Amino acid sequence: MEISPVRLWCGVGHAPRPWSWRCTAVRVVIRSLPSPWRVASPRGYAAFAVSYVQYPWNGALSGVPTAIDSIPVETLERARAWLGQQPVADTSRIALWGVSKGAEFALVASARCDWVRATMACVPSDVMWAGYGRDPLPGETLTSWSDSGRRLPAIPYDRYDDVFAGKATPREVHDRSRVASPALVRAARIPVEQIASPVLLLGAERDNVWSSGEMTRAAADAWQRTLAFLAAHFPAAPRR
Repeated sequence: MEISPVRLWCGVGHAPRPWSWRCTAVRVVIRSLPSPWRVASPRGYAAFAVSYVQYPWNGALSGVPTAIDSIPVETLERARAWLGQQPVADTSRIALWGVSKGAEFALVASARCDWVRATMACVPSDVMWAGYGRDPLPGETLTSWSDSGRRLPAIPYDRYDDVFAGKATPREVHDRSRVASPALVRAARIPVEQIASPVLLLGAERDNVWSSGEMTRAAADAWQRTLAFLAAHFPAAPRR
């Protein structure tokens, strides 16, 4: 029986040697994207979709949260543990793939899970955004993700209701929310430089939801700044 490497689709610990990855910027034009599992399976990958949220209007799904509200990073740990019991899955070779909010989740998890061997983030964010799907309590800002029971920092939305009222686009709300909360932008930045494995970032300049092109460049710049610092201070550090 052949044992296949695994790709966890996010439909949606720290790297011991943070200087050891490579970052490559590629500009491509994509007119359409095939279903990830249709690409992975013929190439010998076991594909597994992680349902980290199930919105109420899509019907109930037992055990799955109905809102983006402090989703535990450990959700992927549980998926990995289950896959470890499947004879066709090699959990020593797991890659994460996510699109949009799932790409944000993939990067957040990859920065904290040292078992991730590769990450593919399509139209991602470089920061963590506020959660949504339920009404917050007075004075509360919903966060999207949590780690070991601790809510991770998040940028709150500046009047997202304007989208539903036709007064602003989702991208405009995301852009102005960053401007309105500069301190939280720093606190909520995804520490991509802590990802030890290879990462592929795909941003879109004409993204109507959020500025994924700019955020992809910001993530790549964070890597480059870290590489420059390490090259200057640790010139003998191993690289691959």
